[in-house]
Amino acid sequence: MKKHLHVSVLLLMLTTAFYSFGQQRYLDEVFTEVQVTPDVKYGANYSTLSGSPTLTDLKMDIYEPANDNVNSCRPVVIFLHTGSFLPPPVNGQCTGTRKDSAVVEICTEFAKRGYVAAAVSYRQGWNAVSSDQDTRTSTLLQAVYRALIDAKTAVRYFRNDANTNGYWNTDPDKIIVGGLGSGGYVALAYGALNKPHEIYLDKFQNANTGDPYVDTLIYGNYDGFGGTVPNNVDNYPGLSSEVQMIFNMGGALGDSSWMEAGEAPVIGIHVPSDPFAPYGYGQVIVPTTGDFVVDVSGSYDAVRRANMLGNNDVFVNANYNDVYTQRANQVNDGFEGLFPLVVSGQQAAPWDWWDTTCVRHANGLLSNPDMSSTKGRTYIDSIMGYISPRAFTVLSPIGTCNYTAVQEESIQDVTVFPNPADGTFTISGAVTGNNIQNIRMVDVAGRTIFAYSKLNLNKVNIDGTKYAPGIYIVNIDFEKGSASTKVVIK
Repeated sequence: MKKHLHVSVLLLMLTTAFYSFGQQRYLDEVFTEVQVTPDVKYGANYSTLSGSPTLTDLKMDIYEPANDNVNSCRPVVIFLHTGSFLPPPVNGQCTGTRKDSAVVEICTEFAKRGYVAAAVSYRQGWNAVSSDQDTRTSTLLQAVYRALIDAKTAVRYFRNDANTNGYWNTDPDKIIVGGLGSGGYVALAYGALNKPHEIYLDKFQNANTGDPYVDTLIYGNYDGFGGTVPNNVDNYPGLSSEVQMIFNMGGALGDSSWMEAGEAPVIGIHVPSDPFAPYGYGQVIVPTTGDFVVDVSGSYDAVRRANMLGNNDVFVNANYNDVYTQRANQVNDGFEGLFPLVVSGQQAAPWDWWDTTCVRHANGLLSNPDMSSTKGRTYIDSIMGYISPRAFTVLSPIGTCNYTAVQEESIQDVTVFPNPADGTFTISGAVTGNNIQNIRMVDVAGRTIFAYSKLNLNKVNIDGTKYAPGIYIVNIDFEKGSASTKVVIK
């Protein structure tokens, strides 16, 4: 565990230095130096990037303010890179990793304000060049879903650290998730995709077969628990994945109906002329081929709904009047939390810049023609100027931890009776009114024995005489939560 000096004279001197000239931690860059710890393993899961599922370490780079002796209870920013869910240069871009210039700059600016910022790599891989619409859509949605599970894993990594050795000195009850480009899709899904039925909308199902593109009984539930091997591994089971705020820079939300009252407030940063991700409701287009994938809700739709539901009332009630808010309010139709970046021509990410020797440099210029580090940093400064006061409002008071490990509410108790079974056995939940939605039973090799979806029942009877004697795993999705349990058939 890191040790911090709590000497009153030193604290007074540092506090005076930090808050002179009106500067305030978490609002302003009160630190001049940042310490980066690269390649921190935050979990492991199965990647399909190389074709066959392979258990892969998940890594992040962690940015902290250097010589931070004032505060040992710091909020966390989980930040997700862009890349169209493929690595460069396969994705036709010069960006797509946690080392991207914009990612480094944003994490650095958060750390200079006093945050712990994690630049998170997530699993990539889908069939972007398939001529088949269903293949493109299904593999992309599965890639987004894997990335979502990885983001949940990163959040629980910090919550687990706070509950064990406390190495990173963070407050696990004050966590923000953000992302740019593809990471923006993941961040928005993080805040809104939290019910089993939400992934079974018609547009997320194969029109010919009716099968869901993302089967939670295979890939795990929206928190990353359950599923089958080799599709998912539970990381830090029993810990909450809850976060306090979401922000996206580009990207879109799978469907605005996912959003419900009481969810985390949302900040949307978006170029209205983005050619790949719609600003309102529209199509996701594959950058490399120009092919359609799925209709989604961009930042305008997402933030508008967050306002309508009252989720952004914390921003509305704050009555911000800084120059960034004034600029945003001129073009955001009055939706607090929405910052449209109006540029000339079609541009996707004016905050990006890269080494011009990149083999995909010409491709990048198509949607960022005047790319430069000066331009990128200027946009990021404005974005941080808009986000920082809102994050400060959501997380306040900051700096005092009263953390107790919270068990993840989505892990539900389940009863199987009789067990062992030599005939019919019954599966039921422990909470009245939290009905069973989906059930999948697999054998010890991970092969599916049966699967039922859209049940909405408080208990389910299964005829065990249909199946060979042995040990099986039953994965259950409830309306709220999930469970896995062992069943023995005699």
